[in-house]
Amino acid sequence: MVTHVGQGDFAELATELMGNHFHLLFEMLDPASISDAEIQARWKAHYASALAEGRIQEPDWSQPAELAKVRKRIGSPSEFLHDLKGQFAEGYNVRHDLRGSFWDGRFKITLLSPEAVASCARYIELNPLRARIETKVGAAGRNSWHNFEQSCSGKECDFRKHIGFRLLIKALHPHPDKPLTPGEELELAIKTYAAWREHFDAEEKRLAEERVAATLAKEEQRAAELTQSRQRSWFDALVVGSLEYCRRQAVRLHRPDTEPIELAPGLYGLFRRQRRSS
Repeated sequence: MVTHVGQGDFAELATELMGNHFHLLFEMLDPASISDAEIQARWKAHYASALAEGRIQEPDWSQPAELAKVRKRIGSPSEFLHDLKGQFAEGYNVRHDLRGSFWDGRFKITLLSPEAVASCARYIELNPLRARIETKVGAAGRNSWHNFEQSCSGKECDFRKHIGFRLLIKALHPHPDKPLTPGEELELAIKTYAAWREHFDAEEKRLAEERVAATLAKEEQRAAELTQSRQRSWFDALVVGSLEYCRRQAVRLHRPDTEPIELAPGLYGLFRRQRRSS
């Protein structure tokens, strides 16, 4: 599990669910900038299902120590991920009547500079392609790119609806003293989207060609191995001929339960004891 963390307000930029791990790319909250009311609202939203199932109790918000404890947890990426994994595991065990831990090993956190955010996001989105889980970026609808393309597929491409892409624009233009106008943000978003789509298309094509080449090479190797194996088997066979011929001879040789093995198209071999061709 690899988690990438930046500083600032929390918002998800890229998510990828793999077969045995997941990736998150996000900005963390600055707890000092959050009001007490928002702290309570965020806590209740995060633990809504756990509260409904009675797996957790709401803190006593009248106690400053309780509020300070929750505020500290909100600003900690380690606490956030520990809680995310723990809540998921607990809920999963309750639903499936299981016990024990769900996740194997600890998570990993990497702090990224603004310059590294875009590269990291592209790596995450391409991860299922390179792992051969998918053949298209976002094909299964499990990642951020799928959601981003959905927000851009309408009659009006409103890039600003996608909170992760707004963070990406912020990372590509890390100058808070010179904020972009809505028009400049849209222009940068369009250029970035076009560049990413071109990059993804090229990677999809390259990996598809690699898969085809690997499949052909594997088939050729398998065919050569089978040919050699069958040729060797001909000399070990007690009877060689058509399927019906081998079966008749099996009865005559008192081996009726011995099934002939195909050595070549239309050519079978009956062996002294039943075995599988390699």
